[in-house]
Formats: sequence, C-alpha cells, structure tokens
Amino acid sequence: MSLSINGQNTTQNTLASYLGRLQELENAAFFLLQSMSISSAFGDLLNKLGSMVGEPRLGRSDVDYKAGIRLKIRVNLSSGRASDIIAVALLAAPSIINYVENYPGPASFTLDLLNLGSAPYVVDKLKHTRAAGTYGLISYTTWSTSQATLILDSQTAGAVTSPGVMDSLSGGVSTPGWMSAGIGV
Repeated sequence: MSLSINGQNTTQNTLASYLGRLQELENAAFFLLQSMSISSAFGDLLNKLGSMVGEPRLGRSDVDYKAGIRLKIRVNLSSGRASDIIAVALLAAPSIINYVENYPGPASFTLDLLNLGSAPYVVDKLKHTRAAGTYGLISYTTWSTSQATLILDSQTAGAVTSPGVMDSLSGGVSTPGWMSAGIGV
C-alpha cells in the first residue's frame, strides 16, 4: 500500500531517501575498512573484518588474507565497468598485459594476465566484478613475469620449448603456462 499526498508517492520517496543514505554509509564503511583497519589488523580481528565484507579465511596467512579482503572490498564496490574489472585484475595480478572490450556484438571483454597466483579464486572474483549480461574470457599464465620475455630462436638443431620463445621449428610461441576461463553468459 502506498501513501500519496498531493499526487506524490510519499512511501517511495521516503524509501528512496533512506536507501540513498544507507548506500553512502556502506561506501564509507568499506572505505574505512580498506584504508585504516586492514593494514594493522591480525588474527581474530582480521577474521571479523573478512566476515563483514563476505570473505572467508580459508586457512590463509594474515598477509594473504589481507590481500583477499582488499580484493573482496573492491569487488563489492564494483559497478561492472571496465575500470572495475581492470582494478580487480591489478589487485590480483599486477602484471595485466591486455584488456579489450569486444565490439560490435554482445557485451564482452578479454583479459590477459601474467603470473596469476590462485587462478580459480581470482577468476571467481572477476566473475562477480563484471556487469550482469556480459561475457569475459580470461587468459592467464602461471609462470612469472621474468619468464615472459619473447626470444627469437635462430637455432637449427631442434625445437626450443621454453616459455615465451618464438621457435620456427616448433611453429610458434611456446607457452606451456597459458590457460583460459570464460565467465558470464
């Protein structure tokens, strides 16, 4: 039932004003959690902070758990924009090498990352970062950026199979660490 005064829906207007203020409060709380408390927290306090933002401990050390909480906060604040996806990817794997929005056609993007640590965990976070109705293809390596140098091979004695080596005998770039995961519709 809605109450109307002078032709205006006061119930809807009242709710809208309160919900806007609640969102501002939630944003302020996330900002405080991220900027002040996480860095100095440890043990049980860190568990409570993680619980507040919806990030389980999963047996991680305090250092790894702090990174997970920061990542979860960024995901929670996401609106699904390209800048949100890139920000989450950079928190998870600072060696982002490519982000492309695919035009024309359905809303989709590709994201290439180097040296992605816990890939299933990060892919799940990126899945929750993207906008509803979009599709993302995430390609990633598990080898370090120090192995990501492209070297042209001029040897004729046999195929070279080191990561990132372009070898004419093997027919292309040897990339034994590249994997892909699709997220979305």
